[in-house]
Amino acid sequence: MRATSPVEMSIIIPVYNPEEPILARVLAAIESLETNTGSSVECVIVDNNSQHPVHELAIVRSFLDRCHWARVIREPRQGLTFSRTAGIKATTAHVIIVFDDDNEPAADYLKIARFCLDTWPCVGVWGPGRISLAFLNPVPEWFRRRFGEAFNEKDQPYPEFGCVPASWARFYPIGMGQIIRREVAERYLEAVEGGRLSSTDRKGNNLASGGDVQLVWEAVKMGFAAGVHPGLRVTHLIPQRRANLSYVKRVAFGCASSYLPALVESFSSEKATISNRIPSNLHILGRLLRITLRNLSRFQLRYLTVELAPFLGEVVGTLRAAHSQKRRWVFGLVKLLKLE
Repeated sequence: MRATSPVEMSIIIPVYNPEEPILARVLAAIESLETNTGSSVECVIVDNNSQHPVHELAIVRSFLDRCHWARVIREPRQGLTFSRTAGIKATTAHVIIVFDDDNEPAADYLKIARFCLDTWPCVGVWGPGRISLAFLNPVPEWFRRRFGEAFNEKDQPYPEFGCVPASWARFYPIGMGQIIRREVAERYLEAVEGGRLSSTDRKGNNLASGGDVQLVWEAVKMGFAAGVHPGLRVTHLIPQRRANLSYVKRVAFGCASSYLPALVESFSSEKATISNRIPSNLHILGRLLRITLRNLSRFQLRYLTVELAPFLGEVVGTLRAAHSQKRRWVFGLVKLLKLE
C-alpha cells in the first residue's frame, strides 16, 4: 500500500508486550492489504506502555522502513480503551479500523470494508463475519472443538446488522477488526474523555472487556446499526500461553463481569433496576451446586471452574454495577478459583 493525501482509512493496532512472531504476522498482513484504486491508508501502532518499547523491535523498525504510511505512538495509560482512544486522536480518516496485535486480516479486508460502508450507510460499526483460529502450538482436538467460541471463532454466512439499544445482539461486532465511522469514534472518544464511559477493556493481565461493547452502543444511541459481514475475514493467532483452561475461564469471567457495569454506563435508564437484579445467597448457592453436580455426573470436573466462571462473572458484574456491598463472599470465591 502507498499512502497519499487525503487518507481514507486509518488502521489502529494497540500493542502491549507483543509476542514478536505473532506481531510479525500481523504486520505482514497489514502490509499486504489491498486497497481500491486511488485510496490511501495510514497505520498507527499504539504502544500501550509495553515493558520493551515497541518501536525498538526489529520487526517494527523493518515494517516502518518499508511502510512510510505507518508510525508508532505511545500511550502510557494501561488499558486497551486508552490505546483505542489514543489511536482515534492520532488519526484523520473518515473510517477507522482497529486490529488487535494478534489479528491477521485477509488481504481484501479494506476493500470489503469500503463495500460495506458504501452499501449500508445506516451501519456505523462493522466487524468480521468470519473469524478463524490459528493455534500456534498443537492443542488437543477436544480443546479446539469445545472452546472455539471462547477465542471468538465465528462463521457468519450472510451479512447481518441491526440497532437494538440496551442489549448485546448476536450480530453486534466485537472489538476484533472493528470498522468504525469517524463520527461514531469521535462520539465514543468524547464519552470516554468526559468520564461518562470508563470500561478500560483488557488491562495487563486483567481480561475484562466492555470498551468495544460501549463503542457499539454509542453508535446505536446515535441511530446507527451495527453488524458483521462474511466477507470480512480475520485469523485470530493464539499462542501456547493462552491455549489452556486457565485462560479460558479468566476470559469467561472477564467478559461476564464487565457487561452490566458497561451497560449501565451506556444506558442510564438501566440503573433504576440494577439493584433488583442482585441474586440472593440461596440462588447463588443453588446455581453453584447445580453446575457442580452436572459436571460430576458427566465426569467433567476439569471443566468445573470454566463453567462456574461466567455465572460468577454475572454476579460480580451485577454487584459492581449496583455499587453494592452485598454478597462479598462471592469475591472471595472468585479469588480462590483464580478467575480474576
